[in-house]
Parts: sequence; structure tokens; C-alpha cells
Amino acid sequence: MSDMRRSFIQFCLAIRAVLAALGLTLLLPAAAAAQPLQSSPCFVNQVFESEAALERAYKSQSRWDCSKQKEERAGGDWSLRFDVAQSPIVPQVLNTRLGYFERLRIAVRNDKGKWSIEGFGLEDAKSTFGEPMIEFPVPQVSGKPVAVIASFTGNGHGSTLSRAMLLDKPQGLSESTLIQFMSLAALIGMMLVPIALDAIFYRAQRRSFLAWHIVLTLSFAGMIVTRSGIINLIAEVPPDIWRVMLIMATGVMAATALMFLRSYIEPDRLSRRLRAAIPIVAIWTILLSAVHAASLEVLRPLGGNFHSLGMIPAFAVILALMVDACRKRSRAVIFVLIGWAPILLASFIQISTQILPFALQNDALPLFYIGILSEGIATAMGVADRFFALRRERDDAISEAKELGRLSERDGLTGLYNRRTLEGRFDDLRQQGFDTMALLDLDRFKQINDRFGHRTGDAVLVACAKVFNSGRRRDSIAARLGGEEFMILTRGRRGLQLAEKFRQAIPVRVAAEVEGLDCPVTASMGVISIPSEGLQGMDFAELYARADTLLYEAKKAGRNRTVHERIMRFDTPESARSVEAA
Repeated sequence: MSDMRRSFIQFCLAIRAVLAALGLTLLLPAAAAAQPLQSSPCFVNQVFESEAALERAYKSQSRWDCSKQKEERAGGDWSLRFDVAQSPIVPQVLNTRLGYFERLRIAVRNDKGKWSIEGFGLEDAKSTFGEPMIEFPVPQVSGKPVAVIASFTGNGHGSTLSRAMLLDKPQGLSESTLIQFMSLAALIGMMLVPIALDAIFYRAQRRSFLAWHIVLTLSFAGMIVTRSGIINLIAEVPPDIWRVMLIMATGVMAATALMFLRSYIEPDRLSRRLRAAIPIVAIWTILLSAVHAASLEVLRPLGGNFHSLGMIPAFAVILALMVDACRKRSRAVIFVLIGWAPILLASFIQISTQILPFALQNDALPLFYIGILSEGIATAMGVADRFFALRRERDDAISEAKELGRLSERDGLTGLYNRRTLEGRFDDLRQQGFDTMALLDLDRFKQINDRFGHRTGDAVLVACAKVFNSGRRRDSIAARLGGEEFMILTRGRRGLQLAEKFRQAIPVRVAAEVEGLDCPVTASMGVISIPSEGLQGMDFAELYARADTLLYEAKKAGRNRTVHERIMRFDTPESARSVEAA
């Protein structure tokens, strides 16, 4: 336990160090927020390569779709026109949602009819902070700009078009972004605590759901760092790499969530078909994400819909798993339902707004972050509850096994050892100095059963067992061999006297504890003592046979007596015999 506590304290100190490092972001200078141009762009499903084409497009107002209804445009070649003649600010930056495109041309027209054009690739973009956004410098013109046309060739993400806006300066780190980063850093720190608990629990009991919860928590933390833009604060990542990381982080998060649920939900509370389908769907989400990240030309017209539609099976399997577990009264799924509700809702909003027509994509980031927080708290509680439940089951099973083992080596009526146990331990007992074997049999016990019934006979046997359990227990061991026959092993110089004391105490104890008897219950006993040098030469069966012979002689001599034989030397027939009667 001390090692586990030490590991936990060390991990908590590491968390504090991480939070302190991320908290230094508050020391960075905060820039004033960039001002967006207060006008919506117009769209046309075409790109313009030359100044003449741009001029014709600028003058042909009818070809542009300037409706205020927001919707996601399909992939392909698109141009956006911003009218900036009435804007009080001069556009410096084109800011838009991170997504794949082959080429971007930004053209600016001044009030003299002159155009300034500049081309960019995705690799030329500058990554921003707060959410997955990128920005490009707007070419400058002499005089007053009146229009900006941004032409995307081979666009593969509808939000790259719908989220495009002009700003008066690069976005930079604003005060609100710094506060957001600090909040997310605290959230990441809180998520790391369950990892420490999982690691400690895993050392105690290697359960797969503990390992999967560690992976799931790390995938959530990775998603926060990637989607929020914190990664660009740590190290500026090229936009094309950032895009791939975002897509793969989503696939990995969905896959690990599936595998965690598969191992976390109780085995008997989940259908076999769902359990078998989960690894297949998990692999599917990762492969699908890899294909989408590759931005194959054949899939580009689908834009983000391809990835969103492909993630529906994972979403559906998670919901089906929860419904099935609830129907089967799973305790573990309660924590999942409570903790995962916000993040599932955020995922539903993101997927539905991606694939539904006339809907602007909504990442639901605040709800997503709230969902990760609630998931971390509730699932950590559920994992701990599941772990302790399993540990209780394990401890109960061990206790039950020990109890069964104890019962298997003892007589069910008297609680004494049975013959199998005594015989199995006999060699060890001889090494411990038990050198006297007494075989005891109750006299005329059958008559007791016949006259008073087996219940009274059982009471007599129990009373005898109490006799054997009294006195100096460390120097005697008793066993019931069957019926009314007992064996007593003793050690020490007074081993014979101790056995005889037990035999003589039987009538008194039985008379005191068993009512209705009209005659004393006596016992006959055959006792054999062997010197230490003879112990290695005779096994249990041989000693038992000789003691049984002595017991027969005691019965034949009139019962209620002891016949004792002391072997003087094992390798000769020399021995001493005595008979003691009550």
C-alpha cells in the first residue's frame, strides 16, 4: 500500500507541474481581439483565374448567391465575394475553418478597378488558437479596397467556405483565448488524476477496462489539445499536419471509447453480437479516418460528410450498447449514461449539422468540453466502483475457496479433521514430534442409535469432539475416521497419559451434555508409541493397522479400557505392552 500511495503522490505532483506550466500562458501578452468584417460573403460554384474573369464576375451580380440562409456548400471549386466598400476597416486577413483544398487565390479590387492577386496552398496558412481555424494574408492594394474574392480550388470541407471571414489583423492570442486555454489546462489536469488511479488499480488487479480507460482518457486529452489549438501554443504545427491530427484524433477517440465500453460493461450485461461487433467497428473508425485524412480526389466532393457519415456506425453501436446494458440492468452503464450524455449530444450535433441540408456545421465545442469533464468524473467513479466490485467478488471467491478447503479437510458433524487430511499431514506431524497414535472407538454405540435415535447418537459424537478439543491443544490432534471411531495423535513425554485423559473424560462430558441417556458412554482405545529413531521406518497405514489390533484387544478384554504398546526398537519385534481399564 505504501508503494501505491507514493506513486499516487508523485503523479499528483506531476499534474501540478503540468498545470503550472500551462498556467504560464497567462503571463503571455494578450492581444486585442481582431475585428471581423460585418458582411456575409456571396458564393458561386466556380473559380476565376485571370483579372478579366475576376472583373466580369465582380460586375455580374446575378451569378452570385448572396442569400442570408446559411448552409454548407459541397466540395469542389468555389469562390467567395466580400463587398468591403462600406467597411470602416481594411481587411488584412482571411480567416476560415481548417479543411483540405488544393489551391486558394485571394484577389482584392480597389476603387480604381485594379486587382491584386496572390495564391496560397494549405501549407502557407497560419494556424490560429481557440479552435481549428487558419488564416491567410489579404493582398494589399493602393487606394480603397471595394471587393475581395477568395477562390478555393478542390475544396474538400464545406465549413472552409461557410466559416470564412475577413479580419482587420491576425487573430493572435486574445485575452479570452488565454482564459480559455487556462480553463482547458485545468480540465486536462483533472483528467490526468483518473489515470493515476487506474494505474494504481491495475497494479492490484490487471483488468483490461482499467488499461482501456487510461487510453480513452489520453485520447480525450489529446483531442482537447488538438481541437482547441493548444498544440499550436506548444509547437506551431503545419496546418496540413494539424488537419490530419484532428481527423485521426476523432477516429482514435471513437475507437477507444468503443473498446473501453466493451471491457467495462459487465460480461453478462452485454449481448454477444454487440461484443463481437465492437472491435470491427473500432477498426472501421480508424481506417475511415485515415482514408478521410488522405483526402482522396474521388471522395472530395463529399467534403466532411464522408467522415461524418462513416462515424454513424460507431455512434449507433455506442447507443445500442447502452440500451442493451440498461435493459439487462447493468450497474456500470449508469455511470456511462450520466457522464457521457453531454459528449454524445455534442457528437450528435456535429454529425447532424454536417450531413443535414441547409444546416451550418456546429462543432459544439463548449458542450464537447463540458462532456469531457462530466465523462471524466462519472467514468472515473464508475471505474472505481467496478474495480471495487470485482475486488469484492475476488475476495469473496477466495474466502469461499478457503472455506470450502477448510470444510473439505474436516468432518461435517464434529468439525474434527477427517482421515484423508490427517493421513496427508502425517509425515509433517511426525517431524513435529507427534509420536503417539491412539485409535478410540465408542463402546456399543450402535445400541445408542437404535434405542435413542441418530440425533442422540450425533450429539454423543459432538460431545466427544469437545473433549478432544479441550486441554493442551498444541500437543494433540484429533480426527474422526468414520462412524464412532476417532484417532488422536499426541506428543511429549506424557503423550499416553493425555490420550488416556481424553478417553476417561468422555463418559463425564457425554452425561453432562446429552440428555435422556440411561447408561454411561465409554470408549475403548488402542495406543501405540514409537521412539524417534523408529519414526522414519513406519508409515500411516502400518501404524494404523497396529493401533487397530490393540483396539480390538481392548474390546475383546471387556471394553472401557486402553491397550498400549510401546515399540522399543523398530527393527526388532521387541516391545512393551500394557493394559489400563477404567
